[in-house]
Amino acid sequence: MWRTDRARLVGLVGIAIAVALTILNLGFFFRAGTSDVLTGFAYNGFVFGWMLLLTSGSRTVSLGTLGIYFLLGVWAVAGAAYLLEQGLVSVSGVERTDGVVAVWYASVAEEGFKVLAVVLFFVLARRREHRWPSIGDGLLLGFVVGWGFKFHEDAHINIVTGHGWDALTPLSTFLPTIELWNDQVYNDHAVRGALEGLSIGAAAMLWHWRRVAWIVGIAGAALMFWGHVMWNYFVDHPGQAVGSEDAPFLFATLQDVLASGRLPLLVLLGGAVAGVVAESMILRWVGKRDRMFSPLPIGQVFALFKRWNTMVGLSQLAAAERYAGLRRSVYYAGWRTQRAGGEPIVTYADYVELGSLASRLGLRQAGAAALNATPVQSAVAAEAVVVAQTPHEAAGPDASATDAPPAG
Repeated sequence: MWRTDRARLVGLVGIAIAVALTILNLGFFFRAGTSDVLTGFAYNGFVFGWMLLLTSGSRTVSLGTLGIYFLLGVWAVAGAAYLLEQGLVSVSGVERTDGVVAVWYASVAEEGFKVLAVVLFFVLARRREHRWPSIGDGLLLGFVVGWGFKFHEDAHINIVTGHGWDALTPLSTFLPTIELWNDQVYNDHAVRGALEGLSIGAAAMLWHWRRVAWIVGIAGAALMFWGHVMWNYFVDHPGQAVGSEDAPFLFATLQDVLASGRLPLLVLLGGAVAGVVAESMILRWVGKRDRMFSPLPIGQVFALFKRWNTMVGLSQLAAAERYAGLRRSVYYAGWRTQRAGGEPIVTYADYVELGSLASRLGLRQAGAAALNATPVQSAVAAEAVVVAQTPHEAAGPDASATDAPPAG
């Protein structure tokens, strides 16, 4: 299949190149020392772990896609940001060591391309109107692309950022990747990317309320952009940090408004929890009206994890992840469509795939007639099945509306 799918083939080639480049350049990435680099990875891995756990009941993005976005951050985003910075330096005629480069050019290029990477995912998702990503997908994608960027940047400047759990702030309990310096809290690229992605995911989910969506989407990116600007300025001007009367009005104001970098972190933690709660309510609301495909019982999930060390167990885990993600994405799409005044439908391809995965996992699959009166079902779903069939099949005795897939 992938040999005849040009887009997938290009993607696989890109992944292979990114992995090969990473392996061939391990010496570059471990310049700061194996112990330091692995410690930095442990900090980010901890944050990534609780984000995965928090979104385990609502995310739709796969672990494979998150791995691809990490590599995207390591190579594509880091490379594009460097080229843009160099271009701005050349056009403006300033020296590479000039403060404007670190404070403004770097902030624009680095935050801009991280945001662009997450936006690209959601723009491509719009091509499948009958599936939709979750808010938590944005959180995770933003975090891993920022993590990849940080991995490259730390190697480039030969340091590893993050003060771990020893940073003297309660926020480091959840975010050991942050740094505390002159009472300024530094939010690293992964954390900044997480809030940017979270705001983009929330904006996409609320897109039928355009004004609210724009505000939410811009707010998260703006918080982290200005936080980046503030941090870089005070690193370049350490004598003006924290309460100094010598700090220019703009940066002193940013310091006050952002609570020396703490406000974006509080917004991130609160927003992540709020997003998961909202998604759980959406999934529960739609789930009460959908009796076609049952959720994965928690006991079955634990049983699958116990068999992770066998090929059959890994195959079942992959099927479970795909089933849960596809089912949720159909639910989110149905909720968004209905809120926008449309009729939710499930495409024939999604219906068949969900049924196949449910059978592999031994889940209950009700007959189509079981959903005849549910609010989220769409009569258009019957048309989706007929359109997907050949003219001969559509005219046959089995091409009735009662055999149509239910709407999610």
